[in-house]
Amino acid sequence: MDATICGASAFAVWRTPPLMRLIADPLWWGADAGIPIERLVQARRELMEERGLWRLGTLHERPGTAVSHEAAYGVLLNLRTLLPSLEAPVDVAAWSKGERRASRLLRPHVVDPVLAEGELVPLGLQLLITSPALTLLQLAPRLSLPRLVMVASEFCGSFSVYRAPAALRALVEELAAGQGVPVVDGWRPSFDREGHLTDVWSRPPLALPEELAALAARATGRWGRHALAQAAELVVPGAASPFEVQTGMLLGLGPELGGEGHGGFVHNERLALDARARRLAGQSACYCDLFWPEGEGRRALDVECHSATFHLGERRELSDADRALALQSTGVEVLFVTYAQVASASRFEALAQTVAEKLGREVVPRDEGFLARRAELRREVLVDFHGLLG
Repeated sequence: MDATICGASAFAVWRTPPLMRLIADPLWWGADAGIPIERLVQARRELMEERGLWRLGTLHERPGTAVSHEAAYGVLLNLRTLLPSLEAPVDVAAWSKGERRASRLLRPHVVDPVLAEGELVPLGLQLLITSPALTLLQLAPRLSLPRLVMVASEFCGSFSVYRAPAALRALVEELAAGQGVPVVDGWRPSFDREGHLTDVWSRPPLALPEELAALAARATGRWGRHALAQAAELVVPGAASPFEVQTGMLLGLGPELGGEGHGGFVHNERLALDARARRLAGQSACYCDLFWPEGEGRRALDVECHSATFHLGERRELSDADRALALQSTGVEVLFVTYAQVASASRFEALAQTVAEKLGREVVPRDEGFLARRAELRREVLVDFHGLLG
């Protein structure tokens, strides 16, 4: 059977923009992206100097020494295009306990072949990868429930957190300053105000909560299935950034998990603007980061998670004031939130009370048990998304 990337390695590969794998692929010449071949060769050489995976594979790994001949050969065959995603050892699926012989290059994990049916996706020549749902099931036993919800929110959202090697980061920034960064499979980079590449890329969602729930239902008796089922219920799909996920979890999760219990919102709701609002905004619609529809006796609420990053092709000229005025003219309450406000316990307390007032809801009683759970949730959630797996 073809080699199958799984577990933490699969998570890293799913996070990797396809453009980065193309740049590293020796069979891709970059002509359609307008990258001079000399610059492409330079970037690949620098990437190989920065990442040691290829050295370990070519110098020390012999097919048949780990997992199986097919698994070792499949990884070796695709080492160059795995460089943007991984360092050794690479997590690969083993289909029986007898195939669990590890090496410096490969780290095998037993995967039930029956459970894997329909959950393996082609990645390269003689190389597969576990689906996002199966990857999450494998990760579930090692993650707390909040962290699993965060990982699931990234897969079910429209963003990916990827920290590019220096060689690839430099090339993308050059492209952005010149002819532009090619959009591959809908993936777009984001940049800070100085034009530096950030860790956040926008892309189409990789999974749906229903797919996670369906696999959890199939995985009877497997470790992590109950946690994955819970995460599938708690995740709110459609988040466009880590900050949206963090704010949504702190405000939306139930008090039993340390959240404020203000669920019922959706991420990135598209609101068509009427004629007056279109004149105010200069565009036909706005997207609301966290949106609660109007209810009895109250207006709809939009909590905007203010960020200093910009996605490729995004309109940058719409100011916060223009957005708020346009939405308010259509009857939507707008609150702008910064990471500093959420990261400060005292400032978040004020935010939570304001959201409760806008929604016409009671504030969760601040007893000792809730405060302890809230503090633990904040420790789990307010972290760098790049290191979610620890």
